[in-house]
Amino acid sequence: MQSAGVGQKSTALVSATCLHIASKCEDISYIGVEDLSTRANQLFTSADLLATEELVLKGLDFFLSAATIIDFVHVYIGIYFASTDQSSIVTLCSYLAELSLYWSPWKNVPKSMIGQAIVFCAGLWMHSFEDKEGENTILAWADKFDLKLLRTCAEETISMHEWGAANAQTSTFKRYARKSHPPPVWIGLSEAMRSNWEAIKGNLNSDCT
Repeated sequence: MQSAGVGQKSTALVSATCLHIASKCEDISYIGVEDLSTRANQLFTSADLLATEELVLKGLDFFLSAATIIDFVHVYIGIYFASTDQSSIVTLCSYLAELSLYWSPWKNVPKSMIGQAIVFCAGLWMHSFEDKEGENTILAWADKFDLKLLRTCAEETISMHEWGAANAQTSTFKRYARKSHPPPVWIGLSEAMRSNWEAIKGNLNSDCT
């Protein structure tokens, strides 16, 4: 980074990357790589920023001492969606994980529990209850979770998603509105999660009631 002869693109790229890293560490809603690329008139791409971020963090021996919500989300995705196309699930879970930073009811809830509730609700969106097979699939899958947690956290997660969709002016909403089909900010996802939750919760293990 300190070598002589750094070109204009490299200087701008490193500067934007450092801004992105600082924002992720300090801001509730961080500055996304797509936004930085656009502001720089496409002098570099989002992929350039992500690659440079890795180089900068390795160069600084950067280390997070505590696991974050998104860390737990990725662990649970690997466990419960190992045989599933994970692209849409990862996008939805990442969006919900960011929303959780704004959601005051989560203030004193362990990050591992929040991550578990987020991944479970993403599964509620994925699975259809149009036939008995779909319902049996989600019921068997739900048994792998902490059922007491589901009772207290699933509805909160769905309400959080509804709140996020109603606040379309936030930078988090705008950033994720451009991702995947349907986008994770779509209010229809809340409706699907809530409908499937209502269909399943009465059939969960009695420990959940």
